[in-house]
Amino acid sequence: MSLLSWTPALSVGRADLDEQHRQLLDALQQLASASDRGQVGTLLETLMDGAMNHFVTEESLLVQHGYPDIEAHRTLHNGHMATLMDLVADHDAGQDVKDRATTLLQGWLQVHLTQTHAAFAPFLGA
Repeated sequence: MSLLSWTPALSVGRADLDEQHRQLLDALQQLASASDRGQVGTLLETLMDGAMNHFVTEESLLVQHGYPDIEAHRTLHNGHMATLMDLVADHDAGQDVKDRATTLLQGWLQVHLTQTHAAFAPFLGA
């Protein structure tokens, strides 16, 4: 699988969000190449923390800018966090989740960066 990498075309026009996206993509790249369970666990935690921080930042901005679909967007975020928590729990229970996590997170980031942000970027002035 060819993983998504940061390019200027993925910029949402806000340095704070772009930096968070870069960090998430970097962690995803590291997860895909992780060679042991300890690394996978650490990177899943990093991705979960990074996603949570990103979601809080993004939701705060959307509220500030009057985004009308904020509740639906929060529901998406909650679903993504539940998926990440499930992956961490499965990993902690001894399952090999690296490939599943990589595939799921790649898909989420692809949609998030190329479609979801396009829907609300006008509200952020980006």
